[in-house]
Amino acid sequence: MYVTFGEIRIPASAVRGRPDLAELGKKYGCKIVDTGQYLRIVPNVVEEIIKKDGALASSDPEHQEELKKWVVTNLKNMLIDLRTLSC
Repeated sequence: MYVTFGEIRIPASAVRGRPDLAELGKKYGCKIVDTGQYLRIVPNVVEEIIKKDGALASSDPEHQEELKKWVVTNLKNMLIDLRTLSC
């Protein structure tokens, strides 16, 4: 897994089966795109921050806190679902 500020990439080989990415995105408040080599995950809060402030800034404590909140609330369970669900 590769994590940057505002984006998470998971190797496609780590995902079992073909989960419904749109449904998982709705469930966990993010957009999930299958690029073929990896899944690109962007929390919806990233788009909200950019609309509100014009950019996502790693030096902004408010941005850090909003992304941390999403990660703590959603990431673990989403990774479990990606590993175990298949459609």
